[in-house]
Amino acid sequence: MRRLIIGFSLILFLLAGCSSAEISEEHLNYLSENGWTVSRVLEKEPFSLPDNEELLKELGEQGLNLNDLMKHDTLYMQIVLLKERCEGKLKAVIYSNQNNDIVGAQIVIKDGNPGASKLVDTTTYMNRCKE
Repeated sequence: MRRLIIGFSLILFLLAGCSSAEISEEHLNYLSENGWTVSRVLEKEPFSLPDNEELLKELGEQGLNLNDLMKHDTLYMQIVLLKERCEGKLKAVIYSNQNNDIVGAQIVIKDGNPGASKLVDTTTYMNRCKE
């Protein structure tokens, strides 16, 4: 019995150490409404738009609306690992303002090409992925 209690306590301790960062209900709903399934949530971090014109252009080509992003003094970026896969692991990157409103979102293929694109629903993305 004592071993069982110690074993159970050890499992709870390990599970607590593996817990994910928090994600807002709105962000979770946004992903869910687009058909994405969350595997793990990483910490939300402050995000600054680059000063470099070329990098800004690249963000625009990756599906972000730069005019929307530039309207906000404070931006955050949260990376979410997704259960869906396409030529590798997929991540969603959600950009939000100080009020936690979504101002942009991307899908990123981890270690893949083309890298990042605008977050769209899973059906659209997976159809493009299989082309």
